[in-house]
Amino acid sequence: MLVADVARMPEASFEDVIWILGREAVLQSALLCFDNLDCLLLEDVNARSRVEALLEAARACSWLIFLSSSRAWNAPKMAKRFGFHRSSLSGAGCGRAKEPLEEDLFEI
Repeated sequence: MLVADVARMPEASFEDVIWILGREAVLQSALLCFDNLDCLLLEDVNARSRVEALLEAARACSWLIFLSSSRAWNAPKMAKRFGFHRSSLSGAGCGRAKEPLEEDLFEI
């Protein structure tokens, strides 16, 4: 699993970074996890376009992605285009919950 901290990605090259991560996921046959998604849950045009870019790259490059944030995310328009399953991990993001997540994946 490749884990990327969205809050630390540079805004100027955000889309490039997302596509590089997607490419790396394909090369490594890895799942993608985008942690700290809170910075993209804002109600502004820039955040919305970055979310669109993230989801498009993830859909093109990975069959399963994890989006981690401390807030609930309601995206009905995007949920129609992408399959979403919402889960709650008590206070743990992608980077902090690797072991329990791996155990859950083996059960699927």
